[in-house]
Amino acid sequence: MSDRISQYWQSLLSRREFGKVTIGSMAAASLPLRPQTAEPAGGTAKKVVKNINMLFRKPELTHEEFLKHWVEVHAPIANNIPQILRYVICPVIPQPNRPNDPGVDGVAEVWFGSWEDSQSFGTSPEAKKWGADGKTFISHSMAVMAEEIVIIAGSNSALR
Repeated sequence: MSDRISQYWQSLLSRREFGKVTIGSMAAASLPLRPQTAEPAGGTAKKVVKNINMLFRKPELTHEEFLKHWVEVHAPIANNIPQILRYVICPVIPQPNRPNDPGVDGVAEVWFGSWEDSQSFGTSPEAKKWGADGKTFISHSMAVMAEEIVIIAGSNSALR
């Protein structure tokens, strides 16, 4: 990994706060996250359905402008959509010298507790607002619905 990319990730990790997410220099735009547990009280992990999206910015936006809008405006709207169990955003690290770079600006995971929740979430006023906002900065996306199969679970403490 190049020193520049390593420094980028170190800067992201150094700004992270427990229970909030901050991206780069946007520390003032922390997004409060809903509390999550890895397993319910009974000890059996709940199966979730994920909508995984590769996002492409509108051509008039820079990568940084795209990320700023995604974190400061778009992402907080997700907290008001009751069917969303968890929302994970993965900003892509620009690699201009990479051959065959697909031009993806970010990957989003929207977690639902059931297939039914994933199909009904778009009907709420909050979800409609979220979709309308997405059209202001996302040119297009490629999405799949998936179930998670954990191969290496790791420790929550290793991720902090």
